[in-house]
Amino acid sequence: LKKVIVIDEVHMLSNHAFNAMLKTLEEPPDHIVFILATTDPNKIPATVVSRCLQFVLRNISSKFIFSYLQEILTTEEIYFEKNALKEISYAADGSMRDALSITDQALACGEGKIVEETIIEILGLVKKSAVNRLIMSIANSDAKSTLQQAEDLLNNGISASSVLIDLAKTFHKASIFLTLNDTSFEESDQSLSYLCKTLNLETIQLYYQIVTLGRRDLSLSPDEFIGLEMTLIRLFSLVPKDISNSYKFIDKSKDNIEEKKNNRNSQVTDSKKKLVKIRKNFVAELTPNNWVNYAREFDVNGLLRQFFHQAILLEIKNQEVVTLRFLVPMLVLKEQTLVDRAQVFLSKKFGVSNLKIEVEVGDSSKKNLAEVEREILNVKKDNSEKKITEYSLTKKIMKHFNAKIIRDSIETKENKT
Repeated sequence: LKKVIVIDEVHMLSNHAFNAMLKTLEEPPDHIVFILATTDPNKIPATVVSRCLQFVLRNISSKFIFSYLQEILTTEEIYFEKNALKEISYAADGSMRDALSITDQALACGEGKIVEETIIEILGLVKKSAVNRLIMSIANSDAKSTLQQAEDLLNNGISASSVLIDLAKTFHKASIFLTLNDTSFEESDQSLSYLCKTLNLETIQLYYQIVTLGRRDLSLSPDEFIGLEMTLIRLFSLVPKDISNSYKFIDKSKDNIEEKKNNRNSQVTDSKKKLVKIRKNFVAELTPNNWVNYAREFDVNGLLRQFFHQAILLEIKNQEVVTLRFLVPMLVLKEQTLVDRAQVFLSKKFGVSNLKIEVEVGDSSKKNLAEVEREILNVKKDNSEKKITEYSLTKKIMKHFNAKIIRDSIETKENKT
C-alpha cells in the first residue's frame, strides 16, 4: 500500500518550507507518494522542480464528458435525455467535477430523471424552441421580430450572455455545414437548415464575429438588454447588402478541385525533399555530445519532457535502422508506452521513418539536460547574488540589520518569463 500526500497550490509555500521539504523529496520513503499541485509552476524553486515528474492537466473535451456521463447513467439505470447531457457537457467547461455536480442537481430537481427542461431551468439556458424562432427571424432579416423575442427572453430570466452563446453555437454549426457542403442537417434541425439555405458563408461568419464580440462587450454596456439589443442591431446594419443573399455553398467545380490537387501534389513533393535533407543532417550531425542542444529545443510536456530532460544519449547505430541508445536515471522513464511516444516524436521531428530507441536504467558520469540547465541556473544565481551584494545600498542594509540574502529568492530574467 502507498500513502499519497497531496499538497494543493504548492507555490504558496515559503522558501523555508521548500528547503525543509527538499530533503524528503530527494530521498522519499518507498511507501509515500507526493503530489504537488499548482496553478503557477514558475513560482516553484528549480531545485524542487528538477526532482519531480511534471504532468500538465488540461480541460476535458465536452464529447468525452458527454460519453462518460452517458456511461454512468446507463450503468445506474437512470433515465436521461441526450440533449440534457449535451447541455451539461457544455456547461461543465472542461471540468468533470462540475459536470457531476450539475448531474446531481438535475437528479434532485428532476425527481430521479435528467431531462432537458430541468437542465435549462437549473443553468438558466435558452429553450431550443426560442432559439429556433430567433434564428428564423435573423435569417429573414426581420429586425423588429428579433428585438421583440430578445426582450421576451430577458423578461423570462434568460441572461443576454446565454442568448449570444446559443447564437454563436448555431452560426458555428451553419459555417461547418456550408464549408463541407453538407446537407445532412436538413432533417435534424429546421432552423439550422433554413439559415444555411437563406444566408451564405460570409454572412454567417460575420454574424458569428458580431455575437462573440458583443458577448465580450456586455460588461461595458449600461445594462444587459442594451448590450444584447445593440449586438442584434449590428447583425442587420453591418452586413453588406450585396453578399447577404449570394451563393449558399462553397464552389466545388472541377477546375477548383483540379487546381487544389496539383497544389497538394507539389507540396507533398517539396515536403519529401525536405524530409530527406533533414534526415541526412540529423544522422550526420547528432552525437552523444551535442544531444543536450537538440533536446533543449523539443516542445513537449509531461512525462515525454521528463524523458528528454533526464535521458543521456549513449550511442547512435547508423545502419539500416537508426538506433538511439539512451540511459535514464529512473525505471518509470523506461516504460514501453513512454519509449514509443519518444520514438514517434523523434521520427516526426527529424523525418526518419526507420528509427528505434533502446533505453537502459542506471547512472552515468555524463550530465543530462536537467543537470546542465540546473548548473546554468546556479551560475546565473551566483552572478546575480554577487551583483546584489556589491550594490552599495545592499551592503548598508546587510550591515545595519545583519541581513542575509536568501539564495532561492533570487530570480533570473529567464525564470520570470
